[in-house]
Amino acid sequence: MKNREQLFRAKTNPKSSNYAFNNIWVYGDLIHNKNKYYIHPLGNAFMTDGELSRLMVTHEVIPETIGEYTDWKDKNGKQIFEGDICVIHKPEYRSILYTVEWEQATSRFYLSSDIECEIEDFENLKPEDIEVIGNIHDKAEIIKVDNISLLRTMLAGFVTNPPTELSSEQAIEYNNAVEAAIHALKEAEK
Repeated sequence: MKNREQLFRAKTNPKSSNYAFNNIWVYGDLIHNKNKYYIHPLGNAFMTDGELSRLMVTHEVIPETIGEYTDWKDKNGKQIFEGDICVIHKPEYRSILYTVEWEQATSRFYLSSDIECEIEDFENLKPEDIEVIGNIHDKAEIIKVDNISLLRTMLAGFVTNPPTELSSEQAIEYNNAVEAAIHALKEAEK
């Protein structure tokens, strides 16, 4: 069994404007103490008396922004974290956005698309297939805009290219899909 790198990232709590670590991303070990979360950054080692030591520096972080490293990198070598927004670059995939999520029941990270109700396992992809374009905390609007655009495209396809011969069961499924797309578009545009 492969040992996975344990690494977390989170955004620091907003502080005064002259504070160097004000509302920025920090990476390192996650510490939970008295209902607060902290990141102990990696790379704060120094030499003292010929021995390697670590300075205990921690940054209080916003709990909602905590994301764990998936142990995967994208096509640009960028580490992929829980909460990242990714595009899959493969001919058989439509150009939709995926969000990296954690599933507790199966203890795994996966890529999820709300708009298509699709789940993609990392094991089915190569690093060159995936590109991180942001995260849900800094670029949540990307997902909303992309979803609205995709829904409009789907609805246009339903209207301009309706199927001609459907069984009664297929017709019901088609109508349900159109209604679901209309409902999803209305919700996305709120």
